[in-house]
Amino acid sequence: AYIYGSNKNFNLAIEQRWIIFDHKIGLVGLGGLATAVTITFFYMLMLRIWHERYQKPYGWFGLLLILIGMIRLLIMLFPENEWNEAVPPQPWSLYRNVPLTLQGLGVAYLILRDAQQTKDTNFYWIGVLILFSFAMYAPVVLFVQRMPLLGLFMIPKTIAYVAIGFTGYKELFPS
Repeated sequence: AYIYGSNKNFNLAIEQRWIIFDHKIGLVGLGGLATAVTITFFYMLMLRIWHERYQKPYGWFGLLLILIGMIRLLIMLFPENEWNEAVPPQPWSLYRNVPLTLQGLGVAYLILRDAQQTKDTNFYWIGVLILFSFAMYAPVVLFVQRMPLLGLFMIPKTIAYVAIGFTGYKELFPS
């Protein structure tokens, strides 16, 4: 199937499945899984950046956030996640997103706490943008099965991550 042409051909391309490690997986599933893994590592990286920037020990809370990320990665291995579905199944969507939310909010807390103490405006905004992204993500995780249009909240969530990237880039490479 090819992507150019009618919607029928586009849908065939999107629904195309490949066998990877004896499992049929399609573009939607592969994209969803790749995004889930990437965002988990993003928060582990943000924790590392917080640690380096503020010269703070990880402590029990930082180690807990790393453990939560590893638990999320394990949860994502279960076939009940149904990665090939365009709308993620409940309760597995909730199971895999509770650890992400805990991890992300924990990292946001650390960043906001220390950015405020040191008057670090750029990282303060990174913390705020993380909170905003979860405010957009929560309705999607909780209700997209009943109201698919809530998936549109992923757009402002993504814009928040782009803004985090630009803020971090501006900090690393000032003009």
